[in-house]
Amino acid sequence: MSVQKTEWEIEIASDWLAGGLAYPLLLTVTGENRLYACDNCKIPYIRLTRAPRAGQENFCEDCTDVAKLRATQRYRERLKTKRKK
Repeated sequence: MSVQKTEWEIEIASDWLAGGLAYPLLLTVTGENRLYACDNCKIPYIRLTRAPRAGQENFCEDCTDVAKLRATQRYRERLKTKRKK
């Protein structure tokens, strides 16, 4: 048995009819209920893991290094704040 990874590339037109029909059709074909936009590259993608919490940054697989860098920066800022108190 072979397991293959399928990659999707998404491009949605902005004209009123095609764009309006493309989004729900895409979600139906993929079996998903929504798309997410990466906070770094702004490209829409289908999230394979659970949805982010409200206010939480959201990154696609290509931008995980950026996510790790931002988390490290937030951690260091919290340490600086604690040391000042």
